[in-house]
Amino acid sequence: MSYESQLKEEIKILNKLHCIRAVDSLYYLLQLLWEVIIKDEFIDNWHIPYLCEELEKISPNIIARKPKEYDLIINIPPGTSKSTIVTIMWDVWLWLQDPTLVIINSSYAAGLSTDHGILFGEIVNSEMFNDIFQPHFIKNFGENLSFKKNTERVITNNFGGSRIVTSTKGMITGKHAHLIKRDDPINPKEAESMAYRKSANHFNDRTLSSRRKQKESTVTVTVMQRLHEEDTTGNDLNKKDAKIKHICLPAEIAENINPPELKENYVNGLLDSKRLSINVLNDFKSILGGYGYAGQFMQNPSPEEGGIIKKNWFTFIEKAPEDIAWDLWLDTAFTDNKNNDPTGFLMVGDDMINGRIIIRNFESKWMGLPELIEYIPEFMKNNGGDLATMVYVEPKASGYDVINLLKKQINVTKIVGSLVQQGKMVRAHYASPFIQSSRVVLVRGNWNDAFIHELTAFPTAAHDEAIDLIGYSIKQYLRNE
Repeated sequence: MSYESQLKEEIKILNKLHCIRAVDSLYYLLQLLWEVIIKDEFIDNWHIPYLCEELEKISPNIIARKPKEYDLIINIPPGTSKSTIVTIMWDVWLWLQDPTLVIINSSYAAGLSTDHGILFGEIVNSEMFNDIFQPHFIKNFGENLSFKKNTERVITNNFGGSRIVTSTKGMITGKHAHLIKRDDPINPKEAESMAYRKSANHFNDRTLSSRRKQKESTVTVTVMQRLHEEDTTGNDLNKKDAKIKHICLPAEIAENINPPELKENYVNGLLDSKRLSINVLNDFKSILGGYGYAGQFMQNPSPEEGGIIKKNWFTFIEKAPEDIAWDLWLDTAFTDNKNNDPTGFLMVGDDMINGRIIIRNFESKWMGLPELIEYIPEFMKNNGGDLATMVYVEPKASGYDVINLLKKQINVTKIVGSLVQQGKMVRAHYASPFIQSSRVVLVRGNWNDAFIHELTAFPTAAHDEAIDLIGYSIKQYLRNE
């Protein structure tokens, strides 16, 4: 045998070994084909084989069209190869197992989804892929893998499989998939907009989820960084009876790591000390600010210590004083639909002698107008209110209906009109120095955590009744000084 023939035979044997290992291991396939689309050197870290193994676990049921055990959510910082693993290489690996699979990939922007599709096509069309894996397709499926259609939005192969891309709020009519993936489904620049979040969640809940081949077997996999309590991750985790496996990998060791045992893999407190060193993270902290870094890198929609308002600014007393009058502040909403904002109740005492206000209780409830009017006297009675209690209603359209009905049912004084109307952000900044100076005191109770969280997580908290009410009450107190 000539040297050239011997070399070809050795390459053939080596390619066969590569094929066997890659078909068996997504992690091996990732390393093998990395250089085809990524020009930088492959940098390994423990989270890469871990994520590959998690994707492999849910793959057999997808391939066999069997009922899924769960959907998967992965929260992980940018710069960790998440899209390369989940959105590109996993699709390649799945077609090695079953080229008839139909996969939908969605991102917040069409360009992002399209870029991932182009890289997928480059891999399958590459010389390396064809040399190593075409014999596998011939042996197991009867012919080479080829593209019958290859556009920016759809790649269809000769076995009937497809890889389809779309974007949040995009069109995807007439397509149904065995696997749906959402890679960064929320635009970081628009995450604070309630209207945008509702629209994005509606697309994911209604439009994209309706593209499943079978409800019982089509798996949905989401990979993203956190941006708001009501982002795609928050929206899904809040669904009752949803079967979801949640993987959360912040850039620095923290309590929200999930599963918790993964903390043991962090080195010097870091997820990936090579890609995301402490110097790199410090740069991002400066660039993104507290909220941006907390969400995108720490997978917590708000900074742990708080944002505009900090957790350690609050002081507590064990029991409500008996010698001060209590005022009730209302931020009204007439709905029992938990997709909308609830009504907020805040019982505030004006402790002018000590130059502070005391918060006796905070509640938020979803209820219609009749139930709300019935509940207000009950809340007042349970929290020190009496006939002298002032009822302050946030000056918006729904507030006037409450005032008119309260006037007929109970003897209350009310205040409406110009309080702090420039917006919620103005209210937060207005309230923060007053709270920081320890002039807001909370009576200890099981409501404390929810109240403090809503204040300190603003503007990325799910609801903001507490911000409105504390801003109004502080403004009124300062008027009385």
